[in-house]
Amino acid sequence: MFFKKEKEIQFIPAVCPKCGGKLELDSSFEVAYCKDCGSQVFIKNAKRSEKGMFDKALGVLERQQEILRQDAEEERRREKEEELRLQEIKKEKLYRRNEWWSNNWWKIGIFVLFLFILSIIYECLGLQ
Repeated sequence: MFFKKEKEIQFIPAVCPKCGGKLELDSSFEVAYCKDCGSQVFIKNAKRSEKGMFDKALGVLERQQEILRQDAEEERRREKEEELRLQEIKKEKLYRRNEWWSNNWWKIGIFVLFLFILSIIYECLGLQ
């Protein structure tokens, strides 16, 4: 009756302790990187691989470069969105200005005509 109980495999979700984002393991299974905030987490009791420190450092640098590239792409996207938004605002202002002139040109014409008629009346009456 003494059976050796097999160890059950437990799966623990890899979640970043800082932001709660998804963690990605490096090839040595010693370090995990957060895809969202870029923080790195060292794995406790990780099996050591034969990779050298140079390879690990290179992996860290590659990951940092990837994060910088993603940040730069996001910044370019934001700048482009802002530029498009400003262009739309300029188009809307120009449209409104043109619309105002097209709707009110006759009022200005009547006002100018009124001033012209008043000047003729003053001249005829000798009120200058």
